[in-house]
Amino acid sequence: MARNLELEDQIGQSGDAATYLVYADWLIEREDPRGELIALEVALEQDPRNVPLAAARDALLERHSLEWLGELAGRPGVRWTWKRGFVDAATIVTTTGTTHAAMYEAIRGLPTASLLRELTFGFIDSDQPEIEERRTRSWQSATDALARHGMARSLRRLVYDDGRERAAELGTLAGLYPQATSLESFEITTKTWARRCALGSMDLGAIVLPALRELKVRSSAFRLENLESLTAALWPRLERLTLRFSGLDCEPRDLISLIDALPPTLRHLSINPGYGVSDPVLFHELVLALARSRLVRQLATLDLSYSCFSDDDAAIILENPDPFRHLEVLDLSETNLNLGTVRRLRAEVDRVVARWGGVIERP
Repeated sequence: MARNLELEDQIGQSGDAATYLVYADWLIEREDPRGELIALEVALEQDPRNVPLAAARDALLERHSLEWLGELAGRPGVRWTWKRGFVDAATIVTTTGTTHAAMYEAIRGLPTASLLRELTFGFIDSDQPEIEERRTRSWQSATDALARHGMARSLRRLVYDDGRERAAELGTLAGLYPQATSLESFEITTKTWARRCALGSMDLGAIVLPALRELKVRSSAFRLENLESLTAALWPRLERLTLRFSGLDCEPRDLISLIDALPPTLRHLSINPGYGVSDPVLFHELVLALARSRLVRQLATLDLSYSCFSDDDAAIILENPDPFRHLEVLDLSETNLNLGTVRRLRAEVDRVVARWGGVIERP
C-alpha cells in the first residue's frame, strides 16, 4: 500500500478536500486503488444522493477490505466509518477486555487508520451469561494499549462505554494522559444507575489534558478520589463538563471545591452528584454553591435534570435570580419541581426547560 507521510501530515493539519485530492492523484499515479476511493468519497460529499458513486465506493471497500483493514477485515466486534479514503472512526466492542488491546494494536498498524479521529471501546454480553457473570469487565487493557502503542495525533474523541446493564471497571487512566495531548472529547460511561449500584475500580489519576474541550462521566463507581482528580485537573480549554454519578460519599465542601476550580473557559455544565438516589441535602448545597460562584455567570447552559432538584432548591434561584438570568438553557427536566414553581422560575429565568416523560411543560 503506497503512502505519502508528508501529504498525510498536511491532511492532518488542514483537513481540506483539496489536499485529499492531491493525495488521491498521487495514489492513482502509483496504481493504488485507495486514490480512487478518496476521489469517490470527496465527490459523494458534494453529491450524497448519487447512487452510482455510492455503489462504486461500496464495491471498492468490499474488494479491498483485506488489504486496507488487514486481520480486522470483517471481524465481529469492530465497526468502521470511512472518510475520504481513511478510517475516520473505529468502535471495538468485545466480551473480554484483553481483546480490546489486541484489536487496538492491529488498528495502530493500519496505514488506513493513520488519520483516525474517533475511537470507542465497548462491551457486548456473552451468549453464555453464566460465564459472563464471572468475568471482570475492564478497560484497563485498552488503556494500557493506548499508553503502549500511542495514539494517532489526529485522534480527537475517545469513548469508554459499557453499553449494557453490568458495569465495567475503568481501572486507572494514569498512563493515558501523556499520549492524549491532542484529545478534545473524552466520554466514560459505566452505568447501572439506581437499579444496581456496581462498585468498580475507577482511578482518574492526575488529569492533564491540554486540548480537552469536553468531558462526560456517567458512573455508579464514582468516588471521592475521582472528584478530587477533577478538582485538580489541568484542562485549560475545557468547555463542556457532564458529571452524572450515584452513590458518591462526599461532603458539600468537596463539590464546592470542584465548582471553584473549574476553568474560565467552561460554558456548559451538566451535574448531578446523586443520580438515581435521594440526596437532597448534598444537592441543596450544590445549588447554593452555584448561586454564589463566579462559575454560573460564565455558563451558557446549566443542566440539573434527572435529579432531586426540588421547590426548596428553586427558592435559592427565586431569591437571587440575577446570576441565572443570562443562561441560554436552565434544564430542570425530570426533577421534583411542581408546575407552579416552574412557572415562577420562568418569570425570572425565561429559558427554563422542564419536561416529564418527554412532555415539555410550557408557560
